[in-house]
Amino acid sequence: LNLENLTVMGAKKVKTHLLLSSISLIAARIAAEKIKLQNQVLAA
Repeated sequence: LNLENLTVMGAKKVKTHLLLSSISLIAARIAAEKIKLQNQVLAA
């Protein structure tokens, strides 16, 4: 997530960066789970 090396300054911008990074991480996890389920259905 690159949260150790922030390139933004200011609490509001840091908070926005953190929230967007979290959303990206959750979206990637959901996508991975959906792909995993589709592969299981196709294999069955």
